Amino acid sequence: MTAEQIAERLLAASDAKEATRCLRDSDGIGHLELAYAVKDRCYELWTNEPRSARRANTVLQLINAEADEPEVQALTDWIQGISEITEGKLDDALTHLSAASKSFLVIDRKTEAAQTKVAQLIPLGLLGRYDEAVSTGNEALAVFVEQDDALAAGKIEMNLAIISSRQGKHSESLEYCISASKRFRELGESSWLLMAENDLAIALAELNRFDEAEKRYVEALEIARDEDQHLTEAELLASLGNLQTYRGRYGEALRNLELSRQKYDEIEMPHRSVIADLEIAEVHQLLNLTDEASAIYDRVTKELSDYGLRGEEARARLNYGRLSVQTGEYAKAAAELERALELFELESNPSGSASARLLKARLLNNSKDRTAAMDELNAVLGLIDREEHPRLALETEFFRGELLRKSGEADSARKLFETVLDLAGDTEQKNLVTNALVSLAKISISEGSLESAKKFLSEAIDTVEKLRDPIPAEIFRMSFLADKLAPYKLSAELAIETDQIAEAFVLTERSRARTLFEKLNGGESTAEGKEEKSIREKLNWYYSRLAKDGNNDVDLRERIEDLEQKLASINLSRSNISESNSADIAAPTWDGFVERIQNLLGVSKTLIEFHVVNSSIAAFVLDQNGIRHFQEIGTENEIIELIEGLRFQFETLRFGDQKGFDDQLRERTNAYLGELYDLLIRPLETEMEDQSLVIVPVGPLFYVPFNALFDGKQYLVEKSEVLLSPSAAIWFELQSTESLSQNRSLVIAYADEKSPQITIEGKAASDSLQNSSVFTGKEAGTKVFFDHAGTARDIHLACHGEFRADNPMFSNLRLADGFLTVEDISKSRLNADLVTLSACETGLSRIYAGEEILGLSRGFIGAGARNVVMSLWTVNDASTVELMKEFYAEYNDHRNPLKALRVAQRQLISHGYHPYYWSPFVIIGK
Repeated sequence: MTAEQIAERLLAASDAKEATRCLRDSDGIGHLELAYAVKDRCYELWTNEPRSARRANTVLQLINAEADEPEVQALTDWIQGISEITEGKLDDALTHLSAASKSFLVIDRKTEAAQTKVAQLIPLGLLGRYDEAVSTGNEALAVFVEQDDALAAGKIEMNLAIISSRQGKHSESLEYCISASKRFRELGESSWLLMAENDLAIALAELNRFDEAEKRYVEALEIARDEDQHLTEAELLASLGNLQTYRGRYGEALRNLELSRQKYDEIEMPHRSVIADLEIAEVHQLLNLTDEASAIYDRVTKELSDYGLRGEEARARLNYGRLSVQTGEYAKAAAELERALELFELESNPSGSASARLLKARLLNNSKDRTAAMDELNAVLGLIDREEHPRLALETEFFRGELLRKSGEADSARKLFETVLDLAGDTEQKNLVTNALVSLAKISISEGSLESAKKFLSEAIDTVEKLRDPIPAEIFRMSFLADKLAPYKLSAELAIETDQIAEAFVLTERSRARTLFEKLNGGESTAEGKEEKSIREKLNWYYSRLAKDGNNDVDLRERIEDLEQKLASINLSRSNISESNSADIAAPTWDGFVERIQNLLGVSKTLIEFHVVNSSIAAFVLDQNGIRHFQEIGTENEIIELIEGLRFQFETLRFGDQKGFDDQLRERTNAYLGELYDLLIRPLETEMEDQSLVIVPVGPLFYVPFNALFDGKQYLVEKSEVLLSPSAAIWFELQSTESLSQNRSLVIAYADEKSPQITIEGKAASDSLQNSSVFTGKEAGTKVFFDHAGTARDIHLACHGEFRADNPMFSNLRLADGFLTVEDISKSRLNADLVTLSACETGLSRIYAGEEILGLSRGFIGAGARNVVMSLWTVNDASTVELMKEFYAEYNDHRNPLKALRVAQRQLISHGYHPYYWSPFVIIGK
């Protein structure tokens, strides 16, 4: 056999023992010849199959152990260095590659010494040792040019291009890439040409030549896949994802970055996987997924530091600092900024330092030191070349404009915003376009040019909608609007100021509960994978143990938390690679929206939609006769204080009757309910006398028991039916949904020793509901829900409930075999007229920007329930049984859940029950 054939066999060996046996069969082939054959084969494979470098390292260690030749030792060090690069052991790689280079020079093998320098450029660049890298690269380049070795020269130029790019010298990087590409093309070296094309496209993207960059990426990616060049494919996916991030195509960006990360995992390049995680976090941050991005930054900053990836660590810390400003953690932001600045300075990276100083300017502005902030911004512009860093320059100019606007220098600010708007549009910086338009609108408003302001805001809204349309996955679409509500709110305020109330109402609706509306109209519902199913089964086992053992098992709690985080991570990764289905998601038709709502309200209903203007609660009141607007009817802080006081009063009754204090407790409770009535209802009551009310809450008003608000004589439920809805558009949409033709009911009642009456309540519900299947005790499990809920017209769930403010998707109902979570419910498909959640706190939700609610109610409405009866606080078992008996007696006769709840609550009121016992239950939906 030839040395090349033996090298093939050695690299294919399953372990060191098999390789040793193969080595013994290589009689007649010298150690040096065989070592070079292994090195050559490694170089053919490692850029596409990094694991081959590790196998080659193992083989060369075996050969070197039997040989006593300096050149074999040099080859062994060389390939060990390559192997360590693939594992992210960059300092070790540099040590071995340097040793190889010195050994080759000692034996006068200048070409091999120069070739090891090509490999040295990779760890030198990643470790931020740029001067050393450039010096090493130029030394090697001179050797290869002298020897007319175009392939090796091209490799050197490619690595020098990467180093220039990391220093922010993008034009210089582009020149190196063009030269390298030319050499590889002339040589017919397709694999190296693809890598050079990737680096060339990166330089083009940094220079905002997006179309040219994308064309090269797409063409190269197709070839890489056809030729099974896995590493190059992963690099191209990452580069394409970053380009799409620049262009505001966040769905495509996440998909490609997640595929890149998975590819790096597959080929076992952990340090590159960490970099991919960093890039994914950057997109999550742009989508306002602050918790998810923060968790990634917290992890990758440590990992990047461990790998010695100084430039990437600096980038991660800078972004973590930006995120901390976004979340108001200014001390954290300052700490991350300080470390990022240190790292960028060690890197000799002026553009990185400039980005860090831009963040410093933001922190100074937050501390009201605008003069110092402006000085920092001017320093930023002095550090960068606008042609080399167009995006950073535009971001800096925009912030300068904001400081000038806030200082009253409107004319100077306007000029900057107009320049930013023009250039940001040309370079596809759509977020900057939106921000510039909003700032121009604010200047116009301050000058009384309301029509100009409306025009700017209309353009801003259009830009936001175009950015949002292609974003896949409910979680991303929900979070995206969080920092982009300003144009909607300002437009609504302008419309109110000019007495265009209907227009203001539509603008308010356009920014409210959009994602839940889209879920009702064809939003995604993904099938569960094997890994998810396995984790969920483990979780349910732990949940059931937790329910039996109580909440005091710290170890069990920690295991549950770990599994929940793992499940959330898998779901997030799946969301990352989901493709946009925006064409299948219907949006409300806003033309004629108010008139259509009025027609549905008819003569008997009034819709009240609350919203916030400058921390004050305001309200639209809409009925068949018209639309009115009421301003400054209360502040958010006033509402929150009253809700907290009310809940304190209810807590006094939670642990049993307070005999002898009934009148005093009722009086105190009614005082809070009365103040809430005076703030929220009394200013509007002339518009809604004896009407059925559809109430669209905002912020803290989602926690107000509107049924129980007290006018001094009566509770609101005694005068009106009260229905809640996340938005008018969702209420309107639910009116068109049709009931199942079959009349089947599902009752699941899971009691324990603390709440034995749950079983009684379940039996009462099943007696009232037609064709009911009732499951109690050990049968009342999650499997029953999944097997039967999809075909049930009415569903009653009597059990314990838990709202998880820390992680609303894991808010749950406790059943016999585990917890039924919001996550589970969201993946179900229901067609129920009514879902009754007779459990504690089932109506609590976390309220996100744009009034997106996340809790059990959202889970059931999004899954297809038309009405959900739920509770706002801990319920009393005995009174709940009585209320539910009254509720179902009425519901069975008329199938009107809103009327049935009103009848039941009025019945308990007539029997003298304190509001604590009947008012927690509200109804949301149709």
